[in-house]
Amino acid sequence: GVPLFREPATENARITMTLMAVILGFLFVGATWVARLYGIVPSVKETVISQIAKGVFRGGFFYYYIQFATTLILFVAANTSFAGFPNLASIMAADGYMPRQLKQRGYRLAYSNGILALTFFAALLVIVFKAITHDLIPLYAVGVFTGFTLSQFGMVRYWQKTRHNAVAQGGYQCCWWSCRVDCNRCSCSY
Repeated sequence: GVPLFREPATENARITMTLMAVILGFLFVGATWVARLYGIVPSVKETVISQIAKGVFRGGFFYYYIQFATTLILFVAANTSFAGFPNLASIMAADGYMPRQLKQRGYRLAYSNGILALTFFAALLVIVFKAITHDLIPLYAVGVFTGFTLSQFGMVRYWQKTRHNAVAQGGYQCCWWSCRVDCNRCSCSY
């Protein structure tokens, strides 16, 4: 979070977020341009990144390097839910919004019940959707954008209670537009 940045923490966090957004924008535009250049379209059998790497590197070492790097990134992304959800569930359980068993730590000082619950529901989704990622990705998109919208709504509520009402009013407008954008993203995912 922001407190981990060197002083001035707020300014350094803002610069870091701006740079990350610019890099993400360049990567998106570049990948889109290369995909269009090579005539790549989404396929159930092969990912767009794999098709781009195959087109650019014609197989070989760098093609497999891109596949390996993508696998590592996806592994880290999958691991973040197991790092964050048990902590969030324990906080919500302490406030009475989730079952109280989720706030208890296991003998290794981890929230074992939260990890087990997340594992169960993840396995259930894989079984129900027969591990077809083409069907699971839209569900993921809905979850991510719903989470973003709810967190933005929570920030607006916090602003409303702690700051001037004009800030909260502007925040509601941002939240409303964010909700509309998120709905459009989710509908485009299907």
